[in-house]
Amino acid sequence: MPEDLTMIDASPLSPSTRAMLTKWMPVLIAIGLAWLIARGIRKLFWTGFGLFCAFWWAAPWLLR
Repeated sequence: MPEDLTMIDASPLSPSTRAMLTKWMPVLIAIGLAWLIARGIRKLFWTGFGLFCAFWWAAPWLLR
């Protein structure tokens, strides 16, 4: 049993896989964040559109 535990590599990833993840993980995170932001904007638009239609149908004089 080794005395110096800092020499043991506890990661199950190979060096090439780790390098690939280090290279592409920021890109994947940026794409995921852009997708979440776009999804939020889309939901906000449809919520506003639905509220506008509901108010237009119920009391159109309020929106003039």
